[in-house]
Amino acid sequence: MQRGRALVMAATLLAAATAFGAPPPTVLNAPLASDNIPVNSPFYYNQWGLCPPLSVPPVPTPITGTPPDNQQPINLTADHQDGYLHGITNLTGHPEAVQGSQRMTADLMVYDAVTGKVQATDNVHFYSPNMTLHGDTADYDVNTASGTFDHANFFLPERHGRGSAKQIQMLSEDRSFLTDMYYTTCPVGKKDWMLHAPDMLLDQSTNTGIGHDVTIDFYGVPILWTPYINFPLNDDRKSGFLSPSFGYSTTTGTDFQLPYYFNLAPNYDATLVPRIITKRGPDLGGEFRYLSQGGSKGQFDFNYLPHDNLADQERGRFHFENNTPFDRDDT
Repeated sequence: MQRGRALVMAATLLAAATAFGAPPPTVLNAPLASDNIPVNSPFYYNQWGLCPPLSVPPVPTPITGTPPDNQQPINLTADHQDGYLHGITNLTGHPEAVQGSQRMTADLMVYDAVTGKVQATDNVHFYSPNMTLHGDTADYDVNTASGTFDHANFFLPERHGRGSAKQIQMLSEDRSFLTDMYYTTCPVGKKDWMLHAPDMLLDQSTNTGIGHDVTIDFYGVPILWTPYINFPLNDDRKSGFLSPSFGYSTTTGTDFQLPYYFNLAPNYDATLVPRIITKRGPDLGGEFRYLSQGGSKGQFDFNYLPHDNLADQERGRFHFENNTPFDRDDT
């Protein structure tokens, strides 16, 4: 019963800590410092141990100073091309469309030179620096860098994640709207944790992801629900959810964290993270960091395990550290 209450508290308060027993971060600009725990420590976990980098085909790297993709010419190749009146071209036999840093392949493509529309069907793949997609069909406008992909699996190389959506609408080069979306950082074939949202907006121009009615499942069990979620898409300082951490060790079992970062001011911030360690139990904690104009820097952080299953006892930790430089006058 005590553990059940703690789990509900963790999901409700969104409160937990960085790695239990880990040294505090030393760089304030980093939203969430990595764990510096020795590999042989019982508290060590590998954040990406079960979530290795996803293998996706390389895409052309945008060159600084070049026009946006939708202002560059489109190059079409295929084993067979049939041209018709009014600018319609059918492409079969390994058709490929390349425009700037974006590339699309499919079993069949139809290109309309007048409207700039590309209709692709069967085994559609779309590659860009921000996202790669694999779907059933696609209707893409090369002039506006927008389009719709149905029943698509997607990969986010910069976010170390993947997922699926009933429909993905690319509103522009930087903005995408996903319907009935599932997301995880687990490797293909595993769904140990999964985020689901009926709708999700990914805006690279503002470095923001926004979703509604979001549920997070852990081994198929819902552990968190929120009506609204706002999170950064990279490691810049911005209030919101950070990427979930997922790892495993033989000592602690599966370890799942969902950090929430508060960018309170240029010189201080805070991080709250709900954490579940399958062999130990829920961990509640927090962290607050600051810098002063005089050069002082420090942080408060704490952890609390209502009941450590391995130690069979309640455990906690509080830590405060401050570093203040003192000028010396040798004259």
